[in-house]
Amino acid sequence: MKRRLFLKSLWIKSIALPSAYLLSPSLLSKADSLTPPESDADEHRHGCGRTDAGEEKRRYGFMARDFFDPHLELIRLLKEASEIEHSLMIQYLFAAFSLKPKYQALVGPPVPSSDGLLGIAIQEMQHLAIVNRLLVALGAGPNLDRQDFPHEPDIYPFPLNLERLTRASLARYTYVEAGRESMPTDGPMAATNQRLCDALTAELGADTQLNHVAGLYAIIIRQLETMAEEGSLQLDDLDDWLEQLNYIALEGEQQHFEFFSRLLLGLHPVLAGQPNPWNLDEDDPDYPSFSVAPNPTAYLGHENQITEGVARALAWISNLHYWVVLMMLDLYYRTGREGLNAMAQAHMVGPMQSLAGRLAKDHVGLPFDRLSMGYSPAPDHAGNLRFIGRLSAEIDSLVKQLPEYLPADYPADMHRATWDLIQAELKALG
Repeated sequence: MKRRLFLKSLWIKSIALPSAYLLSPSLLSKADSLTPPESDADEHRHGCGRTDAGEEKRRYGFMARDFFDPHLELIRLLKEASEIEHSLMIQYLFAAFSLKPKYQALVGPPVPSSDGLLGIAIQEMQHLAIVNRLLVALGAGPNLDRQDFPHEPDIYPFPLNLERLTRASLARYTYVEAGRESMPTDGPMAATNQRLCDALTAELGADTQLNHVAGLYAIIIRQLETMAEEGSLQLDDLDDWLEQLNYIALEGEQQHFEFFSRLLLGLHPVLAGQPNPWNLDEDDPDYPSFSVAPNPTAYLGHENQITEGVARALAWISNLHYWVVLMMLDLYYRTGREGLNAMAQAHMVGPMQSLAGRLAKDHVGLPFDRLSMGYSPAPDHAGNLRFIGRLSAEIDSLVKQLPEYLPADYPADMHRATWDLIQAELKALG
């Protein structure tokens, strides 16, 4: 908020700075807007709200442009996108892992899909890969970092939180994944769309900013196209990159939106034949998710620290797996070696999912804590592989100290599989 107020004051004083972007999903052909941030002229409300006269009103959000240099600005935008995709991925994982056994069908199998929370999280992981591999293609390093939860970036309409799956969180996920044309007011779906609008308005209010994630990708796409037209872009296979970026926007605007909206309204097949369980009180024993505290941490002395000893130890093991995932993804984005990507996913849907199920029963969620030393701490590829090996050995050491507390489905052989891959990768380097 301070950054927004500062930029607005500079605008009023006519100080020459880069302009602002209007974050609307309609900007696939026009990304720049010279309307100042938080202009009274653009005081619109979100798409579900209408005035008494029937006039639809929206409030579009803004994100300031930081650099005049188009290459610097493109890299910054992609770094912002990677942070959002990373945050969405672990928000959806946290929500999936909070569900009770009766609703495990909503989690779904560990394959890319818009039919389950785990599949959607893996699709967000694929989006993260596209953005980071584009960063590498443009001569920048990949970005696996993000801010601590909770945080409120300019390009997202709500504060980002790790939280259980509830009616309120479902409303937020539905809204942020929606496109401008997701809820037409006429046609065969008009009545259902009105129910959805009413549900979203009840949870979010009538004036939530339309900072949909698709708006950020519209700006990135236009930035690439403009640089190509001006001859300032050094990038092979531009059409392929544009196709992948457009696919991210489409996947989010339609497929993910449909999943979350059906779930929110109780229309998902798993919920068929029963009253909508999201209408229950959150402390009702039949509520679909466990009561897990939001934004937990396994770091000692931090706010929201997990206090129970065994739970904190298991959460710390989950952190180590999470950091192995991110370090392997960093190497994968840099090298394109699929074995690293496959092993990262194996850690995510194997030991991490197993630990999450065990902790949720004790009302504890996976912390997904940030690693202060970053995810590429060594100066070269071999050094980072060895660093992953040390993290894996750390996991193995802790696991051997806590055998009676580990869930029955925890894959105790993960350390050996990780170590074998590291040795194969080191051997391939010569």
